[in-house]
Amino acid sequence: MASKEELIDLLNKSNSERENYKLIEANDIRKFQERVHKLFTQISSWLEGTSIKVSISRKNIVDNTTSIRSYPIDFMTLTNAGKCIEIYPSAFYLFGSKGEVHIKLTGTTENLELNLYMEDSSSEKCFSGEWVFF
Repeated sequence: MASKEELIDLLNKSNSERENYKLIEANDIRKFQERVHKLFTQISSWLEGTSIKVSISRKNIVDNTTSIRSYPIDFMTLTNAGKCIEIYPSAFYLFGSKGEVHIKLTGTTENLELNLYMEDSSSEKCFSGEWVFF
């Protein structure tokens, strides 16, 4: 049977690990917010001077993959001639991936949906700072 001191040490260690995890998670989410903002800024610059309307807004997402559950992040909409592309973050922690961004194309004969990942264990490119489509 564990002594009182061992039990207290175990509980303190558990609390410390939990706090450390929360700090890591908050930092990961901050990086996700920054990377999404940078991506949207880059896409906007590519489309300057075209007929494509770019709209960026900041909304709270509900993310059941994190303990924080809700945080603000950028959303992007591109519209042109009745076609629309919505690009929006949907989750942070996934199986083997981090930072899922959903891309939805509507207004065409065949609507299309893709996912973009900030980090994915199946691709070397993701860890070099590039986004990966799946």
